[in-house]
Amino acid sequence: MKPKSGWQPWNSPRAGVTAALTPVPGDIATAAELTAIPVIGVNLVAFYGQFSWFHGLQDIPLVMQVVMAASLESIAVYLAYQAHVARKKGDSAFRLRLGAYLAALGIGMLNYWHWCGPGWTPTPLAIVFAVASAISPALWGVYSNRESRDALKAQDLIEGHAVRLGPSRWFWHPLRSVMVQSMASWAGENRPAAAIALYEQRRAGRAARKGGSRYARKGRRDAGVTAVPAVTAEKPSPVPASRNRETASGVVPGRAARTTGLVAASAHEAEVVLRLVTAGRPFPSIRKLAASDFGGSIRASDRVLKLAAARMNGGGHDHAGRA
Repeated sequence: MKPKSGWQPWNSPRAGVTAALTPVPGDIATAAELTAIPVIGVNLVAFYGQFSWFHGLQDIPLVMQVVMAASLESIAVYLAYQAHVARKKGDSAFRLRLGAYLAALGIGMLNYWHWCGPGWTPTPLAIVFAVASAISPALWGVYSNRESRDALKAQDLIEGHAVRLGPSRWFWHPLRSVMVQSMASWAGENRPAAAIALYEQRRAGRAARKGGSRYARKGRRDAGVTAVPAVTAEKPSPVPASRNRETASGVVPGRAARTTGLVAASAHEAEVVLRLVTAGRPFPSIRKLAASDFGGSIRASDRVLKLAAARMNGGGHDHAGRA
């Protein structure tokens, strides 16, 4: 069907400009081919240097001159190309690239020797031909990196570039910028805003953990000076009549002093007294109690055992817990 004449959306000037600016696969391929021009150019220059020197030798046929120059300059190119293929397939290319560099340096020295002055004196032609031979695999490596990087990145086999912070951040906050760069590099985050948010989040988390531990330590210190629980206000357990030494006034001798001592004791000692009274006899030895509850303090253990015994017998002395 023949399209109608006249104005159509695809015939507008804006549509033509948009189509011209939109890259197509053919344009990308053309750009990739254009980037290979320096690679081909330096190889042609190096080949001409070798061929011109061989051409000056009258006893070598022309065909062999071309073959010898092409063979010498193709060694490094062949190794660099094989390294390029290996990288595109995800294989190791280190040895191939190393061989290409060494071969290129050797051929470059040969080209320099052909055109240098007496005593290896540098000349413009010697430098040009030597550099053209030596730099060929390096240019192939750049081209190979660009070609293989896109394929490897599409397969998630390599990482993208690291986060890039602005110069003002590096100038005003150099230490913080280093920390952001370090965290973002390890986390694989290359967006500046997200990398900074990641750093601030981890910084806030560390501050919260430090603050929580500080408050916990403060709470434990405060707990050491809390009031003694109302253990002493409880009515003592009944005791046999033979051991009841209450006076006619109903006051047990020594009870007031021992009650005062219990109130003055620390909260930890009061808890141990309550535990001993609840568990009943026999009490543990002084040394065992000191080792388990008072860090080896015999004096504190003796005091706690006396207070517990006073609670059990209504205020009397009991040294059964001595070791």
